[in-house]
Amino acid sequence: MLWDGLFSTQFPADSSHIGENISDHLAKGWRTDTRLNGAFCITLAAMSAAQLLKHLSSASRHSRAALASYFNVCDRELDGWLVELSSQGMAIGSDGDEVLLQSPIDWPALDRIKQYSEQPFTLELSLETESTSTDLQRRAARQSIHKLALTTEYQRAGRGRLGRRWQSPVAQNIALSVGWQFNRGAAALEGLSLAIGASLAEALDDAFGVSLKLKWPNDLYLNDCKCGGVLVDVTGELTHSCTVIVGVGLNLVIAEQAGEAIDQPWAALGPVLPAGTSRSAVLGVTLDALSTVLQSYVLGGLTSGMRTTAGAIGCSGKQL
Repeated sequence: MLWDGLFSTQFPADSSHIGENISDHLAKGWRTDTRLNGAFCITLAAMSAAQLLKHLSSASRHSRAALASYFNVCDRELDGWLVELSSQGMAIGSDGDEVLLQSPIDWPALDRIKQYSEQPFTLELSLETESTSTDLQRRAARQSIHKLALTTEYQRAGRGRLGRRWQSPVAQNIALSVGWQFNRGAAALEGLSLAIGASLAEALDDAFGVSLKLKWPNDLYLNDCKCGGVLVDVTGELTHSCTVIVGVGLNLVIAEQAGEAIDQPWAALGPVLPAGTSRSAVLGVTLDALSTVLQSYVLGGLTSGMRTTAGAIGCSGKQL
């Protein structure tokens, strides 16, 4: 069974051979958890679509036996993850007993991101996490997150507006959250989400020639279909200092099968970006836009936080 992103095996508590089975699995690196519905649950945390893709990209081909041994899973479980990657748009092939990743993965890299960005953030890249915004919220409870940026290849529980889940395949899109400290208080941040969305649309247009619309208050649209969104969380006092966490999701590539899980018309930026545009470039431009709007917003609010071009902002097809 799949439980919370981890492979799990259950043994009935009254099984006479449970001790032997647990010992065998622990010898292979598995760990026991507390009883779950009267059974012992043993889990291995290494296997996921993101972990498998990262390992596949490390060489031109891998034997099925070596993959199963590396992740300590059976053939059927391995097949399930390979099918999952294929459904997300990855070109997975086979040659006899070998598995091939037929297209290179555009993994972002800090040095390449810096080529496109002069932003002041401390940027951390991760392979997968629950949610970059949730991670920042947890860190904010014990440390300053001012100018800290987190991006990941896959979010297990990415958040959108109104509590919706943000659907995004592994290693193909942008999932980014940044922290920023304001000294003026939450009451002075009216319109911040709108300013961020408009600034992102303008920055992507300036850098890549992509014409986007902003649907009130913070959804990015390409040809009347959603291609990105902004989620702003504010904690702190109304009149004094507060901390803002800005989450940005951008669709670059979404396979048709993966798109079936999205409950609204969607679009991907990849087909309209200049050929060869990397995710590192898009991340760098996005970080620059966020830095610019957040720093200028400190000075004068909405009007200084964005350069609203004619027709850049729309709501239900109407220009505001």
